[in-house]
Parts: sequence; C-alpha cells; structure tokens
Amino acid sequence: MKKSLTIIGALAAASCAGLAWAGHIQSSRYFVPSPSMEPTFPFQSRVTVEKSHYKEPGQVKRGDVVIYSLSLASHEAPLIKRVVGLPGDCVRLSGTSAWVNGHQLPHTLQSRSSHALVFREASGTTFYTVEYQPKPAAPARREATVTVPHGAFFVMGDNRDNSYDSRDYGAVAFTAITAKAVP
Repeated sequence: MKKSLTIIGALAAASCAGLAWAGHIQSSRYFVPSPSMEPTFPFQSRVTVEKSHYKEPGQVKRGDVVIYSLSLASHEAPLIKRVVGLPGDCVRLSGTSAWVNGHQLPHTLQSRSSHALVFREASGTTFYTVEYQPKPAAPARREATVTVPHGAFFVMGDNRDNSYDSRDYGAVAFTAITAKAVP
C-alpha cells in the first residue's frame, strides 16, 4: 500500500511539473486571416504559436514567422508574417529576389503556372516556400531598398504579391511582436 501511494505521489508531482512547464510555454492557436502567408499557412487555417517566446530583440531570427499587432486605424487584428530583415539590416527587393546586407537570399524556382511562380527560399538556416504572381497588379512593390531601424524588423508574407506587410507600413517594432509560429 505504501509503495502504491509513493508511485501515485510521484505521478502527481510529475503531472504538476508538466502542467507548470506547459503553462510556461504559453502555446495557443492563431487563425490565419488572409492568404498572405500561402503556401506556408493556408488562408483560414490555424497555426500553433508560442506566446512570450521572445524576451529580447536578439532572439528573433531571419526566417522566423511572427505574430504582431499594429496600431493602425486600417488594421486592428494581429498579423502573421515572416521576418526578412533584422535591426540594422539593409534589405533590397528586386523582382522575385531579396537581398539582405548585399547577399541574395537563395531561392530556386519550384513550379510555374498561369497564376503563380513558386520558389523555395532560404533565410539563415530556415527554408520555406514563397509565391509570386506572374503578372503582379502592383509591380512597384517588388522594388525597394530599406535599412531596418534599431529595435524593429522587416517582415513580408510568403505570398509576396498578396500581402500587406513592411513594404506598406514599414518595419515592425519588437514591442509589437506577441508570438512566434511553431512548425
């Protein structure tokens, strides 16, 4: 009987420790409100995110997918985008290519159709898929050079021609980032 109580006590302690650890991670689900992250995260899908993942700006990496809030009158809902540029980076966009600090992000054409050009791209050690329209409605959005301000990040959707992102409203402050999407 004493051995059974010891085992039950050990299991209870392990369960409490597991709950405390799970509470520390603070994971939850995020509803993808637009097609801006397709093909990575489909429109209206749910993505697991870790709240409070980042404690300081240096923890955010190129290629991370972040959830953040903007205080713009035109956008109240949290947004989800991929980090392309870190504080101090020089980001240059030209056509379907992106350069960070003079180095082109490696990308390879995966498929071509009448409605999409799909590339496999890499940023740091993260590989992902991005999509462009063969004939974009706003080709000027593909041309830009930006130096990312201190304490902020340049973000873009993976559906590059169908994303409201840093090309439209500028870099996102670290303080606006609320979570990191987890694969």
